[in-house]
Amino acid sequence: MDETYFIPLAVQILCPAIIALIGVGLGFIAGSRAEKAHFARLEKREAETAHILVTDIRVFDPGMEPARGGRLVMGEVVIASDYFKNLRALLMQIVGGELAAYQPLMIRARREAMVRLKEEAVRQRCNAVANLRMETSNINVMARRPRAAMVAVLAYGTAYAIKPAPNSESDEQP
Repeated sequence: MDETYFIPLAVQILCPAIIALIGVGLGFIAGSRAEKAHFARLEKREAETAHILVTDIRVFDPGMEPARGGRLVMGEVVIASDYFKNLRALLMQIVGGELAAYQPLMIRARREAMVRLKEEAVRQRCNAVANLRMETSNINVMARRPRAAMVAVLAYGTAYAIKPAPNSESDEQP
């Protein structure tokens, strides 16, 4: 009797599905760990640059004056999403609603750009940044076959070394 090797149809369907689910699970774990590690590094770097005064207006408070001229400082970053977040966002696009999967991506990008801006100010021996502006761009739309959400954030402003302004009232005290 001629015996042929036969793989049941259920096994042919389930094996690739199980492998795909394992891959998605591993991607979720790796992406979550990478994101948490990035947030932890951001917190440390934000604490190191917390002394830098940042404002979105062109001038500082009346009690402060620039000790040195202004210098352009920038911080830019491009951050890509992982495939698991893209899958979650795709499902939300089908049913509608807020794409909450991408919010941490935007938060990380803005915070990273801001930290890089402050670090650049420190490198230029400045302790304040005025006229802060932020630009964002979805650079994924440039790809022919978009695979992952990618966002570019540019933060820029004018860095100064500032010091407390002399108080004319305190100079007149007897």
